[in-house]
Amino acid sequence: MPKRIRINSDCKIHFVTFGVYRHIPVFRCKFCAEEFLSNLRHYCDGEKCKLHGYVIMPDHVHLLVEIELSNNISNLIRNIKKYFTYLIQTHLNKKLPVDMNLFHQNNVFQFWERGFDEVTISSNKMFWVKLNYMHNNPVKAGIVDKAENYLFSSAMDYLLESGEDPVPTCRDRAQHRGHVKQL
Repeated sequence: MPKRIRINSDCKIHFVTFGVYRHIPVFRCKFCAEEFLSNLRHYCDGEKCKLHGYVIMPDHVHLLVEIELSNNISNLIRNIKKYFTYLIQTHLNKKLPVDMNLFHQNNVFQFWERGFDEVTISSNKMFWVKLNYMHNNPVKAGIVDKAENYLFSSAMDYLLESGEDPVPTCRDRAQHRGHVKQL
């Protein structure tokens, strides 16, 4: 697989997707999904980023995350994946209802598929399209009937909010600074 190209821009809201190695559905295990969510929240606090939305599917994860200008998305995702892999190997492996040998290739443990997919959010419309896509993923997969019924999703958080836009996008910030960038 070719190396994914990352384009640096001053737009720091990203829609990110990454998967479990061999699409093993480890997040069907409630405990594992809860631990990943706890790890995710820890990193978003520590890495000074804002988690706008998430869905933890059985074999992959979708995030809508905003990072500070001094950070980059590759570092954040690498750190999230790396630490959770460490937790799996050292503390959680006995609690998983999955044969841990499935994660070995050539005697090397690999919990995640390599890399991740990323789309930089460039408008409010794109933000809501990606958020709705992400939240409806469990419905489309036949796991739940309504997005807000999926336990490992931020859909319920949005249902409970007042309906205000949760974050200004890059275009909004540019307009507030008196200029609009071509997006």
